[in-house]
Amino acid sequence: MSCPAGGTAIIETSRWRGVVTQPDFALRVVRPSGEALIETSGPLRFTTVTGQESPLETGVVAPWTEVGAVASIRCDATSLDVELSAEAGEAPLMTLSLTNAGDPRSLRIAAQVEPNVGEGINRVAIDLVHTSNDRYYGMGQRYEEAEHSGNELVVWTEEGCNFRCVDELSTGVPIPFYLSSRTYGLLIDDTRFSRFDFGKTDPTKTAIELSHDRLELRVFVGDDPLDVIESYTHFAGRIPELPLPWVFAPWISANTKHRGDSPDAESRTREIAALMRTERIPTSGIWNEDWAGGGGELLYSEDFHLDETHYPDWAGMIDDMHALGFRVFAYFQPYLTVGTEDHVYAADRDYLLRDPDGAPATFFLLEIRSQLDLTNPDAVRWWQDTIFDRAARFGVDGWMNDFGEYVGATTVSADGRLGWEVHNDYPRLWARTAREFWEERRPDGDWVFFSRSGYTGSWQYSPVVWTGDQTTDWSEGDGLPTVIPAVQSLGISGVPVVATDIGGLLCLTAPPSDRELFYRWTQVGAMLPVMREHNGQFACESNWLIDNDADSIEHWKTYATLHTALFPYLYTLVAQARDHGWPVVRHPVLHFPEAPGSKERQDDQFMMGDRILVAPVIVQGARSRIVYFPPGDWVHWQTGETYRGPAEIEVPAPLRVAPYFYRSGRIIPRFDTVVDTLVEEFDPDLAGFSDANASMTIDFFGEGRDDLSLWDGTTIACDASARTCEVTRAPLDRTYTFRFH
Repeated sequence: MSCPAGGTAIIETSRWRGVVTQPDFALRVVRPSGEALIETSGPLRFTTVTGQESPLETGVVAPWTEVGAVASIRCDATSLDVELSAEAGEAPLMTLSLTNAGDPRSLRIAAQVEPNVGEGINRVAIDLVHTSNDRYYGMGQRYEEAEHSGNELVVWTEEGCNFRCVDELSTGVPIPFYLSSRTYGLLIDDTRFSRFDFGKTDPTKTAIELSHDRLELRVFVGDDPLDVIESYTHFAGRIPELPLPWVFAPWISANTKHRGDSPDAESRTREIAALMRTERIPTSGIWNEDWAGGGGELLYSEDFHLDETHYPDWAGMIDDMHALGFRVFAYFQPYLTVGTEDHVYAADRDYLLRDPDGAPATFFLLEIRSQLDLTNPDAVRWWQDTIFDRAARFGVDGWMNDFGEYVGATTVSADGRLGWEVHNDYPRLWARTAREFWEERRPDGDWVFFSRSGYTGSWQYSPVVWTGDQTTDWSEGDGLPTVIPAVQSLGISGVPVVATDIGGLLCLTAPPSDRELFYRWTQVGAMLPVMREHNGQFACESNWLIDNDADSIEHWKTYATLHTALFPYLYTLVAQARDHGWPVVRHPVLHFPEAPGSKERQDDQFMMGDRILVAPVIVQGARSRIVYFPPGDWVHWQTGETYRGPAEIEVPAPLRVAPYFYRSGRIIPRFDTVVDTLVEEFDPDLAGFSDANASMTIDFFGEGRDDLSLWDGTTIACDASARTCEVTRAPLDRTYTFRFH
C-alpha cells in the first residue's frame, strides 16, 4: 500500500495492482508484471435523469458532471480512498474507494456521489479504455451474439427475445458481468438498471452506466478464463449441491393441445409414457404444463386449480408415473389475474406489489394482472402453503417456475424498495420462493424446478435455467440459432445447468415446427445438461412431436440414449460447477483463449466441458457445415474420422447425424447399459440409476495420457501408449470396460 501526497497511489495483492495517478485522475489495474487489465478513459461522471417510468424510456437527462481532479487520497491496510472534484482546488463531489476484497484475485471499486452534492442524482458512469483487440463475453443470457464487442447491452430483465433480439437485445436473464479477453471479469454489484456500451458509440471506450448515485464494481483477475469464473462465482455464488441424477435424463411434454389419439392430457401422458418404456427410450421427466389451464393459451387467466376436465385423476396418474420411473412436473408463474378469488384475497392482505398510491400494481399480460410481493414474508408463506400446494398435494416433483420479468419501476415493495431496485432482483426472489418450498417439503432433494428469468446469484436457488420462449423457426432473431449464444453467455455468467425448449415454443410469427427443425433442435438439446422437449404453444397444435412417426421415435431415441450414456461425464461437469463455478456448456474461449475461432463460429458451436465439441446444424436445408476445430485432434462421434485444428473444415451432416467431436487425448466416461430412467429405481423390470451406475465404459481417443476425477470421487487415469487405465478411490464396486481408439 502506498499513497504519497501528490504522487502515484498503489493498492495491491499478489494477483493485481491498483494504481491511481494525481492530480489528474486516472485508474489502472494491472498484473504484477505490469500488464494492463483495466484503464479508465477520462473522468468519472454523474447526472440526474427525470421523466421516466421505465429505464427503457429516454427521459430528460441533465448535463453530466465530470469529476477528474484528485482532491485527496487516503489509505490504510486494505483500502485506498480518492476524493474527486470537477476542477483542482474545488470541493470534492465523489469518493472512489479501492478495496482488497479478501480473495487475492478480487478487487472492489466503489464510486459514491457525496451527500452534499444535492438530491436526485441517479446516474453514475465510468469509461474504460477499449481497443480493437478487446473481447467481452457473458452478460447473462444473450441471444444475438456470444461475444459483445461493438454492442450496447442493457441489464433489465424482460420477457426474452419476442422475435426482436437482433434489434432490441432483450433477455430474461441479464447479468451485469463480463469476462474480458484480458483475462479479468467485471461485475456491477447492484440490482438496478445498468448499461454497457462495448465500443459501439465510441470505439475507444467501454462505457458503463448505473441508475444509482453510487457504482460498485467487483473485478476478478485470473491466470486463465476458468480461474476468473472461479473467483467470480466464489463471490456471486454457485449451485449448492448436485441435483439428483434423474434430472439429467431426458424430459418430455404431455398436454391437452398435443394429445395425439388421446381424449385428454392425462391419457396423452399415459400414452407417451408407455411409448418411452416400450421403446426403451431413457426418460425421467414428464411435464404437464397445462395442469390448471388446459382450455386457454397456458397463461393461467384463472386461479391455479387443477383442471379436472383434462386431468380427471391426476393423483392416480402421477402415482402410476412414479411406478414407471418418471417424475412429473407442473407449471407456475407469480401472477394473479385481477378479479379472481386469489387476487382479492391477496390484495386484501397487502400481499401484492403496490403502486405509489398504495393500490395493487397491475400490468397487462393478455389479462390485467398483479404480482406477488416476494419481499413480504407473509405473502411468500401464503403462496407456498396455498398456491404451490395445489399442485404439490397431488404428488408432482417440480414445475416450470415461469416469468418474473414484469415488475414496474415505480412499484413499491413491502421492504420499502422501489421497482427500480426490485425489478432485476425479482427473478432471484421467485426462484428462492420455490427452492424454500421444496427444501421444506422434500429435504431429500427429490425435486426440481426450472426458471426462465434470473439475475446475479439466482442460480443458487434455481436448479435449471432454460433459454426462454424461442420461435419455431431458423431465424437468428428468435429461432434455433439463438440457443447457442444464449447457453454460452449464461455459462460464462455463472449459470451452469441450462436447457432449451426442444422444438421451439412460439408459432405467432412462424409455422409450427417440422421434422427438420425438430431433428436439428434435438441435436442441440441432447448436448445441454438437461435434455427437455416442448410440445409448443400458441396455435402450435401441429408441431412436430417425438412420436409423429417411426423415424421420429428412432431419431429421438438415438439422441436421448447418447445424452443418458454421457451421464458420468455430464454429472462430473455439474460437480465442477458446484466446486469451482465452471459451466457445463462452455464457450471455446474458456479453453482456447488464444484461438477461440471466428466470431461467426463462436455463435454456432460450443463445448460440453473441455472434451466434447458440439457444432450443430442451425441452417435450414443444410446437410454439411463449416466447423472450427480448436488446436488438437478431434474425433467424430459416429464416423471416427479425425479432424486436426486449428482449422475451419466443412463436415458432412446428414439430417439424422449431428456434428459432435471428442477431443483427442482425453477420457470420455459413459454408461454402457440400456437405461429406462435415472430415477433410483427398484422395479426389477426397469433399469434405473443403480443399474446404470453398476458398469461404465471408458473411451480414450488418440494418444497421450489423461486422468479424470468423476463426481463420486472415482479417479480414472489412462495411458494410450501402454493401453492401460487405472481406477482409484472408487466408492462402489463398478465394472469398467476400457477402449482405446
